Amino acid sequence: MVDRESADNRKNVVPQVKEKMKKGYGVCIFPEGGIPKTRELGQFKRGAFQISIETQKPIQPLVFINYRDHFSYDFLSGKPGILKTFILEKQNPLSQDTIESYSKRTEEIYKKTLLKF
Repeated sequence: MVDRESADNRKNVVPQVKEKMKKGYGVCIFPEGGIPKTRELGQFKRGAFQISIETQKPIQPLVFINYRDHFSYDFLSGKPGILKTFILEKQNPLSQDTIESYSKRTEEIYKKTLLKF
């Protein structure tokens, strides 16, 4: 978890995630930094894309359509059920990618999927 209020925590998360990946762990990162407060796609944070570029590991985008039915803003107030999920094409970092271009490219495929619903 990232404590966005702590500069030290934000700085230390990337090396910690990279170390877990080196040990073979899979990592799930919400590119918006958590559950958005609206139904609109929030701005993607840099971390997942920085890690992908630095480790040369792909990002496997997942789009959750009905997350609002199961996740909420309040701790422990979600509910069980079926989460409609779309598994999109893996996104590999390209040699010419910057964090911004990679994030934007990936964000666009999320938006195209969300527009269908």
